[in-house]
Amino acid sequence: MMLTGKTDTAAEALDMDPVNAVFPDDAFDASVAQFCADMLANS
Repeated sequence: MMLTGKTDTAAEALDMDPVNAVFPDDAFDASVAQFCADMLANS
């Protein structure tokens, strides 16, 4: 992606594994907060 300048959709990125999770726009803030809380609880 860096060398070609190609962009991918969230679903494509999730399939290729450079991201851990994908969240919908309308629930982004709450989803990120929960994701972070889960990481903290398991570390």
